[in-house]
Amino acid sequence: PHSMIVNSANELFIYGTTGSSDFPTTNSSFQPIFNGGPSFSQSGIGVSFPDGSDIFVSRLSASGGNLLASTFIGGTGNDGLNTASKLKYNYADEERGEIDIDKNNNIYIATSTFSDDFPIVGNVFQSNMDSLQEGVIIKMDNQLGTVFWSTFLGGKGLDAIYSLALDPYDNIY
Repeated sequence: PHSMIVNSANELFIYGTTGSSDFPTTNSSFQPIFNGGPSFSQSGIGVSFPDGSDIFVSRLSASGGNLLASTFIGGTGNDGLNTASKLKYNYADEERGEIDIDKNNNIYIATSTFSDDFPIVGNVFQSNMDSLQEGVIIKMDNQLGTVFWSTFLGGKGLDAIYSLALDPYDNIY
């Protein structure tokens, strides 16, 4: 896991990166199938992804005893990882990203992707990847079954997004 947040019903949302094709997903999830990517080993923190990586988002009940929703998100490249050496300054910058929740319990995720076929949804700011690694932002429902919109965010060079925040009007920063 890279980031966690609790919604207004005290349910825990967990955002992270997985290399497990058998990571638990739920029937109504946005993406029940692991897409993975090329084999990847991260230097410095000792994590390897022999079958590539996808983003995961999971929702646990307030008691922690039930998996209410869980999905993969990703294309055929590695997702949820920052492998650009020029964009790593702090420990674990390889796995930075964040999840947040707005007033209506919609979920926002900010991370990085190597997938030029990342599931971009809607009439968005940037629908095409401009480099080998791009930042990506996703807005989805709290049932983790619908992506309202998702967009790349970056230029011609390598890009990564480490964090996001919502203001009182649900504008994204």
